Amino acid sequence: MPCSALWDLGISVRWAVLLFLAEYTNGPQPLATIADALRDGGSTTKAQSFNSNVSAVLSQMVSKGEVIKYDDGFA
Repeated sequence: MPCSALWDLGISVRWAVLLFLAEYTNGPQPLATIADALRDGGSTTKAQSFNSNVSAVLSQMVSKGEVIKYDDGFA
């Protein structure tokens, strides 16, 4: 995801996920793909597991109705 400038502005993981799913994908994406895209786009973290961090954010987003969880990923 070519958004490294957004990280410099302080974009949150939540907004980065929404941007990635809305602008750079067609259909559901697995957790690992989303986390890799955010990391490749310049996201940094102090968390032991970035995938766990993204998973927690996605779970909150699903509960709020911001994304939908499918068997093969999130959209």
